[in-house]
Order: sequence, then C-alpha cells, then structure tokens
Amino acid sequence: MIRRPPRSTLSSSSAASDVYKRQVPPQYPRRAAERGIEGCVVLKYVVTEVGSVRDPEVVQSIPKGIFDRAAIRAALRYKYKPLIRDGNAVEVEGVTQRITFVLEGEGKGPGYVPENCRGIQG
Repeated sequence: MIRRPPRSTLSSSSAASDVYKRQVPPQYPRRAAERGIEGCVVLKYVVTEVGSVRDPEVVQSIPKGIFDRAAIRAALRYKYKPLIRDGNAVEVEGVTQRITFVLEGEGKGPGYVPENCRGIQG
C-alpha cells in the first residue's frame, strides 16, 4: 500500500469560527503517520482581546494521547479577529475546535472523517 503524506483538517462549532485571521494546520506526529494511525482531538480554549488563543485544553481525543500535543501547539498559533462588543474587544471563552488527523488515500477527500471520529463534535 502506498501512503501519501498525512494531512490535518480543522472544523469548529463555535461562533468564533467565522473570524479566523490565521489557522495553522497541526503537524502530523511522525510515529502516528508511520503506523497508519488516524484520529481527532477536540480542544476548548479562550480567544483573547487581541485574537490569540489562551489556555487550550483537550476535551476529547481519539486515540487518546496520540495527537494532543500537535493539536495544542497548532491552536496556540491561531489568530482570530477580536470580538467587538460596545466598541471594545472582548475575550471569548469556551471556543471549541475539532482537529482531524487523516492519512492521504483513496476516497479521503476534504470532508473525510476517520471512522473512529465520526459523531465527535468540536
């Protein structure tokens, strides 16, 4: 079986998803790629008044612990357009993000979600 380079995809279920300035895809962990492991991580974090991410935490990960570090590192590099209320930038707490780790292959287009991650919302 020939494996293509791995990729990571992002999906968000928070209101902040419409205000991305920059979203950095995570680096696929080498060992997971070598072993053919796919999965996902759901993160929860705060978007600060200046649009950076603070306090990311893993809410759920499948398989547990394999992709957590890569997902957190990527989230810390995200930049958002700050939310403005009454003329002032405000923090947004409880932003959730699902990051999916997929190995390239036949039938794995942009919307592909690994079987073990189906039903996981982020």
